[in-house]
Amino acid sequence: MRGTLEYVTLTRELAAQHAEALAALGRDNAWENWRSENVLMELPDKWRLSLLALSRGGPAAYAVVSRKLDAAHIHHLIVGASGRRQGIGKRMLLEIASTCVREGIGRITLKVSTSNQSAVAFYERWGFRVTAAKGTDLLEMSAHVQTLLAALGSARPQENGAAASAEETPG
Repeated sequence: MRGTLEYVTLTRELAAQHAEALAALGRDNAWENWRSENVLMELPDKWRLSLLALSRGGPAAYAVVSRKLDAAHIHHLIVGASGRRQGIGKRMLLEIASTCVREGIGRITLKVSTSNQSAVAFYERWGFRVTAAKGTDLLEMSAHVQTLLAALGSARPQENGAAASAEETPG
């Protein structure tokens, strides 16, 4: 995917407008199980913290993020197949971390499948650390926002990072 991406807050209206396209973005991954209902599910502060990357008016990537206790929790971060390994995932993390700073949130958490080793490596590269294992197939990870910003760099990211998927069925 070449060209300019527009990064915007994923509002309820945008989610409803693009629900099927968002749910379809990661279906090439074996672990991908999100449907349009997952995208539209209500979560605390979701419509202020979530992010959408648009290319030519259509979704290229998105992150569903909500507030859980004192942290922002990434329920799902997915980059479409044509946009992977182009720095979009890195830019998504940078935008999420910047939003957390504006919202006064100091920590970001997520869960990721142990079978998705590229995602685990992606998150570790940017400062996430495993905080717990949920059974044999799910890792809980966490990063302090300032650590994440330092790892990502304060300037706009280069287009050379890898994209990854964080997954959790909200609820």
